[in-house]
Amino acid sequence: IIGNYGGYKIKINRYKISLSECSLARFKFGNNLKSLTCSDTEQIFEQMQDELHLPVHEAKLTRIDLAQHFSMNHSPELYLPLLGESRYYERLEQPNGINYINSKRVLVFYNKTVEQQEKFKLLPVNYEIKNLLRYELRFKKRLPQQFSLPEVTCSLLYDRTFLSMLARQWKEEYSKINKVSLNAGSLIPTGSSKYFIEQLAGRTIQDIGQNKLFYLLKEWQGTELISKKQAFDIKKSLQKISKSPDHNSGNELI
Repeated sequence: IIGNYGGYKIKINRYKISLSECSLARFKFGNNLKSLTCSDTEQIFEQMQDELHLPVHEAKLTRIDLAQHFSMNHSPELYLPLLGESRYYERLEQPNGINYINSKRVLVFYNKTVEQQEKFKLLPVNYEIKNLLRYELRFKKRLPQQFSLPEVTCSLLYDRTFLSMLARQWKEEYSKINKVSLNAGSLIPTGSSKYFIEQLAGRTIQDIGQNKLFYLLKEWQGTELISKKQAFDIKKSLQKISKSPDHNSGNELI
């Protein structure tokens, strides 16, 4: 049996009842731009329990999305190229954003205003003229294993300790992304040939783009022109040079 409830798709079979393809914020507010409080979340589950006559608080979660949008000074598209590689994730550029993917989680950055327009959805009045950059952390598989818990139920979504842990990880995952500077700057006078070459290398990385160089290494490795270890060592060197203070100053977008 398949049906709809408050924006959720409900599927029922002899073994389980599942709700998907919606969010708690959209269920309550009609959009996912407003943030939920612990009280809001608890009230939502109480409403669902009353209307569905099911112990929703005890329901097992198979996915959790944690997100926030930011009103930026410039268009979100200007910031996205500054998000480089992240260890343990594959960086994939999308038409309206960037995804970082591994087997359990996905980090998503995109222009929320454009996304709403593409879906022909009206933005709330307070958000109509803002440059909205959205960052989402999606826990997609094996939640008990990811959180070291015997089970992950709906009641945890209004547990302050659990939510604080989610918020810390949301912040930490962003912090682990290598930030790319687009500021070419000027060469610093030096009598050291080694430092001079390092400066030139840094400017070249900025001109070509760190992400393009990583993609080039991936192509070389895929065609067996270089080994996996050689690609890793070169990436590490590129990241080290890019993180140097001399190559990372003066960009107002970072």
